[in-house]
Amino acid sequence: MSTHSAYGRISAPGNTADPPSSAPVIRRITIGFALALGLLAVIALIAYGWTQSILANEQERFDLLAASGLQRIRVQQVALAAEQLMDAPDPETAAQARETLSAAIDEIARSHQELSRIAATLPSGDPLRRMYADPAAALDVRMQNFMARARRLRDAEPDPRHPDLQAIRQAALYELPPLFRTASRLYVEERRSLLETLNVMHGAFLGLTLLVLAFEGMFIFRPMVQEARRYISQRDASEARLRAREKITRALYDITSTTQMDHLQKVQALLQMGCNYFRMSVGMLTRIEGEELELVAVHDPDNRLMPGARFPLAGRYCAAVIEAGAPVSVNHAEHSVWRDQPCRTLTGVEAYIGAPVQVRGAIVGTLCFASAVPRETPFTDGDYDLIRLMAQWIGSEQDRLQTEAALRESEERFALLSSVTTEGVV
Repeated sequence: MSTHSAYGRISAPGNTADPPSSAPVIRRITIGFALALGLLAVIALIAYGWTQSILANEQERFDLLAASGLQRIRVQQVALAAEQLMDAPDPETAAQARETLSAAIDEIARSHQELSRIAATLPSGDPLRRMYADPAAALDVRMQNFMARARRLRDAEPDPRHPDLQAIRQAALYELPPLFRTASRLYVEERRSLLETLNVMHGAFLGLTLLVLAFEGMFIFRPMVQEARRYISQRDASEARLRAREKITRALYDITSTTQMDHLQKVQALLQMGCNYFRMSVGMLTRIEGEELELVAVHDPDNRLMPGARFPLAGRYCAAVIEAGAPVSVNHAEHSVWRDQPCRTLTGVEAYIGAPVQVRGAIVGTLCFASAVPRETPFTDGDYDLIRLMAQWIGSEQDRLQTEAALRESEERFALLSSVTTEGVV
């Protein structure tokens, strides 16, 4: 829980160093991939639907063109059968020719019905449909007239000079073939235009696909990679902090439990250990002496501070620690409320972390670490826990030493009193 004083925030921001959970990261990556694939699927479906629509329309036109080619052949067959009937030299030959002509007429009638059906399915503005249905061109009307003349010849007696025979010859040789060739030409021209349109559309779809891929790379995949990289970096940093915390915990246990160092040597070792862990240049254990702070122990490689030195308590970082009764940290004093305080202007300290040392519930001093170089990252909950634990151990050790000293003093007084009493009796 955060507390505040006149000097600003005095507790670590809760869990600021903890890495994010993997579930939201994986969920965002999954959503990003799904969105990317969805956009590509939409483009693919649009292209597929558009292509299928074109192919469906082209199937009708192709069927019309194929039927027109067959119709041209059947027109020639009808004209030839009609000539054979009109030129038949005997009744038997005439009967065979009439049968052939009748079959050809039935075939061309069925083909014409199919052509009319296909033409009716084309758009109203389609050139092929206009050629079949436009009264000015009237291919449909001309075919109807052609078949009517052929039926009359089928029912007539052989006569080389029959007027319908001349009309059929004229239609089969000069009138209908150009119309069928025109249908083929129109189809080829439209298909050339369609191919150009297809090329343009394919280029457009290719450009759109590349644009979508670039968009996905910039706004979906790149953020996902950055987020995954940031998540992995945070996890690595968290694991590194955890290993460092385990290492410092073992070192703290080794220092506090050893019997080969006295109390002051242990404090000196703790100060050196804390400077290495917090990446600070100076570590201090202070004692409150009225309105001043006395340095009890110091770790300062530059030897600028020595034990026994005293400083005014006012305006110091340690004053905030004593006022709050809890750890205080400063990452960059120049950018904080400490900018113009004596502790910065006089000493140049930019980074600081400290905790109160308590003996029997009373604050007797502080344990602190300082540096002239600002910290790039804020202190974590683990940093606060560590310095609090170190300060608690020092306080408990001072309490134990005071108790032992009082006990020795009591024993010495008792021994002196016993000695005096014994001499008086003797």
